[in-house]
Formats: sequence, C-alpha cells, structure tokens
Amino acid sequence: MTAEEFKKQYLPYQQKLYGLALRILENQDDAEDIVQEVYIKLWNKRDELLHVENKEAYSVTLVKNLCIDFIRSKSKRMKRASENTEVVEKRTLFEQISAKSDLELVKQLAGFTSRTTTAGAEFKTCLWVHK
Repeated sequence: MTAEEFKKQYLPYQQKLYGLALRILENQDDAEDIVQEVYIKLWNKRDELLHVENKEAYSVTLVKNLCIDFIRSKSKRMKRASENTEVVEKRTLFEQISAKSDLELVKQLAGFTSRTTTAGAEFKTCLWVHK
C-alpha cells in the first residue's frame, strides 16, 4: 500500500478515532498520543491491511484496545507509586520515632554531662550527636 492509498483509506477516520480516545481517556494529550500510536501501528502493518474489509471498524477496535492498555498501564504505575509512597511514609515514621528516641537520649546525656562537669575538671565529657 502506498502512502497516498494509506492517507485516502485511513486518515478520514482521524477525528472519529480522536473523539473515541478522548471519551475513554478524558485527556486530550493522552488521546492524541493514542491516535498517533494507532496510525503508526496501521502504517507499520499497511501491507497486511489489504485484507481488512472494514477499515473504520478495525481502526476503532485498535483505538479501544490501546486505550485499555494505556489505562491498565497507568493503573499499575499509580499502584507502584502508591506503594512507594507508603514505604516512604513508614520510613519517615520510623525515622521520626528514632529521632525522638535520639533526642531523649541526648537530653539524658546532657543532664549527665552537666552533672559530671560540675563535679570537677577531671570529668569532662564530650557529646557528639551523629545523625
């Protein structure tokens, strides 16, 4: 199939395909990306498309399938991001508990330090808090 034949046979469906993708995805950029991907797939399979009887139905089905794949992929990405956020939140909570424990230890040691330094010059104490 030549480029001219492809344009004549498949480009007239562009608005319909875009409208369908937009209704499914509810995002203009994603809909445009899907339609572009559909045309790339159609172009790459142009020699196999000679046997397709209903080009419009074939194109519409391709849009639907790519939209479903996109939604599934997006859902998986969001789930992974959510799981990563939970890990960060848990780690942050652990770090907060740890920091609170460190603060209590510092307060105890500071009290000890002030008592030992007042006891005499030979009881000098250095306190390093390392985070």
